[in-house]
Amino acid sequence: MEMAITAVMGLGFNLIQMRILHEGEGGYSLGGAHSHSHGDDEHGHSHGGGGDSLAVKAAFLHALGDMIMSIGVCIAASVIYIGETYLNIDKTKLFIADPICTFVFSVIVCATVIPVVKQCVIILMEGVPPEFDTDALILDIKACAKDGTNIKIEDFHLWSIS
Repeated sequence: MEMAITAVMGLGFNLIQMRILHEGEGGYSLGGAHSHSHGDDEHGHSHGGGGDSLAVKAAFLHALGDMIMSIGVCIAASVIYIGETYLNIDKTKLFIADPICTFVFSVIVCATVIPVVKQCVIILMEGVPPEFDTDALILDIKACAKDGTNIKIEDFHLWSIS
């Protein structure tokens, strides 16, 4: 029972953290652009786009991962409680539910952080931001030539630094 109470409390605190990160400057959520109301002020904005802070995304996903793990612990606690109380199964045999839920929910958490890890690698390796088409950008630069001047671009670099 203590396990379930602790997990529910953790779930509640993580929901509060996610709400704070969502409402803060440069807030982040798993969805794209959307509109919602904050009291009398209804507005639309996007989350997860190019202007969002990578640190805020990572913090949001950390809170999301903790929330997912809390759900896993709630499930494991329920299995142990129901198995022991109503099915008269020995508690020592039911404890396997906790590591199984932990493993399954850890895989889910790992899957949720893959986009942020990819973005971090692109930044660290000074890679081309995924939203840019370098060939189209080169054509746009060449189109700026006046009087039919031929522009030759020999060494073009574009990278992400944040």
